[in-house]
Amino acid sequence: MNEANTVVEILQFDKFPTPKKYGVIGMVFGRVIDGLTVNYFSTFVHLHDLDEDGHPIVGIKRAISGICYEINSEIVVALRYLQEIGIIREDIKFYVTGDGVQLGGWSNCWDNSDRVDVAFFLEDVCEEFEANEQAFSKEWFYAKMCQMYFSDYEEPNTAFTVGILVSQMWTKLEHEKTTLRGIANQEAMRKANQEKQKTSMARAERKKAKIASYWHQAQDELGAELMRKDSNAAHAIFDMAMKEKPESLVLKSSGKVIGAEAIRKILPNLRREGKL
Repeated sequence: MNEANTVVEILQFDKFPTPKKYGVIGMVFGRVIDGLTVNYFSTFVHLHDLDEDGHPIVGIKRAISGICYEINSEIVVALRYLQEIGIIREDIKFYVTGDGVQLGGWSNCWDNSDRVDVAFFLEDVCEEFEANEQAFSKEWFYAKMCQMYFSDYEEPNTAFTVGILVSQMWTKLEHEKTTLRGIANQEAMRKANQEKQKTSMARAERKKAKIASYWHQAQDELGAELMRKDSNAAHAIFDMAMKEKPESLVLKSSGKVIGAEAIRKILPNLRREGKL
């Protein structure tokens, strides 16, 4: 791995309401990008890990060591998110023991352990998201991870699947951001092209109006017989434009007046429009 080409991105920082043991103040979830390789990680954050603006800083080596994440950490992050959006009551406390993640203050609605009761509750939450066409949303991913964790599955298998769900969630969210940026860029480009087209059309109309004005002026000065041939008329208009250099007949790229041949090609259109 070439550290110069390796990037650590912090995707989410969850600060605990009160500092935990050993000065832990929160958790970060992020990813390590090395070329085409992307790995997600999570790690605890201490006060000394924050910059002067309060943002967490995670070095490459620490991020890589956090790739082999501890499943309880991911579940606590997911539960806190579900609590923030109102899925889980505010008075519920999350803590980790030797038996895994526990929910303090949970009101058991069934004659089961709290763990199984939480799994049933989260299963209903997932089904409600799916019924409302919110499957694969960030909320659904987090609820699904927690539902699997608290279900009676073998924990190693659950940890592996939760890891996959975490990766899928952040990859999907990143693609959505990129897509939205792309749509915004396309819309901005479309509007810019429309404005450019309007400007070009207005400029073309000013050019035609000036040529028509010069044509009538030249006809008054040189006579209708000479102006009957477009080649003669074009040269006469060109001479007049060279003296005055009107903005509408000057090329922006070179600062020169458009040539007599370019003027000659415009005259038939002006005649068809009844302007000559």
